[in-house]
Amino acid sequence: MKNSNYVITLDRLSDDIIEKVINHSNLDTQIEEWKQLGIVDEDFEIEDIFEQVDSKESDEDVLNLFSKDELRKEGLISNGYHLPYNPKLVERARELRKNMTEAEKKIWYGFLKNFKYRVLRQRPIHHFIVDFYCPALKLVIEIDGEQHYTEEGKAYDEERRKILERYGLREIRFRNKEVMKD
Repeated sequence: MKNSNYVITLDRLSDDIIEKVINHSNLDTQIEEWKQLGIVDEDFEIEDIFEQVDSKESDEDVLNLFSKDELRKEGLISNGYHLPYNPKLVERARELRKNMTEAEKKIWYGFLKNFKYRVLRQRPIHHFIVDFYCPALKLVIEIDGEQHYTEEGKAYDEERRKILERYGLREIRFRNKEVMKD
C-alpha cells in the first residue's frame, strides 16, 4: 500500500472515522493499487474488510489481513487499517522503546527520527516486534545483535522474513557492528 492514505496506527477507530475512510474520495485509487500489488484479489470491495473471509488456502498462506476469524485464531488483532499484531507484545514494545540498544539509538537519532517518512520504533507486527517500521515505504529495518547469527537465530529470522513478506513488507538488516562503526 505504498503512498497509502490508509496506514493508521491507532488501536481503535470510531465508527465515524471508519465511515470517513469508506467514503474517502481516493479509496477507489487505493483499492486499485492494492489489486496491482496483489494484496487483494480483483473482485475485492471495501466492505470485504469487515466481513468474514472463507479461506481455502494452505496453512502457509493464512495471513489474510482482513479475516477477523483467522486473526483471532492466530492471537492477533487488527481493525483492517493497520497490520495485525499480538496485543500481548504492546507492553514489551513500549519497554524496548524506552531501552534502545546503542546501535538502535544511533540509527534512530542520527537518521530515522527525522526521516522524510514517518518511522515507528519497536512496532508489534504479527507475533514479532520489529526494530523500526516505515508504513509509507512498507519497510522494516532490523539492527541485529550476535544472537541473529546462530543457526537457530538464522532460522527464526528467515521464518519471520517470510511472514513479513506476506504482509507486503520488505526487510533490511544491519549488524550492530555496522551501525556503530559507520
